[in-house]
Amino acid sequence: MHYLMEDVTLLFADQLKKVSVLVQKNEIRYIGYSAPKFNVMKVNVQAFLLTPSFVFYSPNIPSFSFEAFKTYFSQEYLLKGCGCILTDFAIQYQHQFLEKLEKKRLELLNSPIDYVLGVKLKANKLTPKIVQLCNRETIPVLFIELENSQELEEIPWGWIRETSYPNKPLFIPDVSNVVKPLQQRHLLKKWHEFLQYEKINHLPTPPPSNKPLNPDILKKIGLYPKKGVLKAGGEISYNLVLKQAKRGNLSSWNDRSIVPHISVHNGKFVILNQSPIFRPGFGKEMKIQQTGLFI
Repeated sequence: MHYLMEDVTLLFADQLKKVSVLVQKNEIRYIGYSAPKFNVMKVNVQAFLLTPSFVFYSPNIPSFSFEAFKTYFSQEYLLKGCGCILTDFAIQYQHQFLEKLEKKRLELLNSPIDYVLGVKLKANKLTPKIVQLCNRETIPVLFIELENSQELEEIPWGWIRETSYPNKPLFIPDVSNVVKPLQQRHLLKKWHEFLQYEKINHLPTPPPSNKPLNPDILKKIGLYPKKGVLKAGGEISYNLVLKQAKRGNLSSWNDRSIVPHISVHNGKFVILNQSPIFRPGFGKEMKIQQTGLFI
């Protein structure tokens, strides 16, 4: 289908701007301030806010029956305009890596949206071999569970840095709930100092869960500009939200109760008139060869 969304209000990175978007041959062919002069169907969307499909960090997704899986993904992701999730599989020991990875991949076979997998493990279990496994299996993220700063001091960060190449997976902290708030701040400060000194790709703090990830985080993961952005040559994945449903400041997205009127994922409708369309297996695993290319 070829169509032009003319003078639509785009919300991206907490900024509003008027744009025109030309969709043609299964991709966005043009996005800019002036409307291109093509003989295509024009779609009146001036009553809507246009956003890219969101990317959520969604840890600890449990294993479901198909019906429960369908309900969960429809409510938690489709109806919130999410077109891709970053999630994890947890291991206690190195030898569990491949087994747990395949188990998680099987659990997500029916996913209607795309997904990125990361491995979660305790800091004292982090080894260069696990980083090598991440590179081999194109796992772009390691979630490191932190309990105390002593663990950080005992990790061979120099070896970790060397084995990170060429993929350079992203290291994300995951502070244990048993750690008190003041200690958490100290622990995250130490985490940032260690990894910054070794020039290891990392986030200084855990990302917010089940909320749109900002472009800086998407760049570090290696998802930008494939996900979370509308661009010429990019995939057709966007949300249309009625402006009257967006209370308060239009330029920020902080109301999780808002349901897009229309959502499109990879050129297919996944929401029509605020009703989800569940397409089992339509999502795919995003294989990221190298993170942080656009930092």
